[in-house]
Amino acid sequence: MQKATAHLTDEEFALYTDAIILNSSYRLPSQILYHVMECTRCKKELMDLLTLVEAQESDTRRETHPFFGRTIV
Repeated sequence: MQKATAHLTDEEFALYTDAIILNSSYRLPSQILYHVMECTRCKKELMDLLTLVEAQESDTRRETHPFFGRTIV
């Protein structure tokens, strides 16, 4: 996040989405975790993004965020 009051960036949404898919949310930076816990807007956007990703997952091969260092096939 760019500053304490800013919402998540596209990159942070991608990171969080991959973390959930990989069951690795415990590895996320704490400022991202806390922001999503407190921010209704970002929490909703994250859930919408997860719904979209899960719907497309069976149709395509996707790459995970480089933060996690591996690819899911």
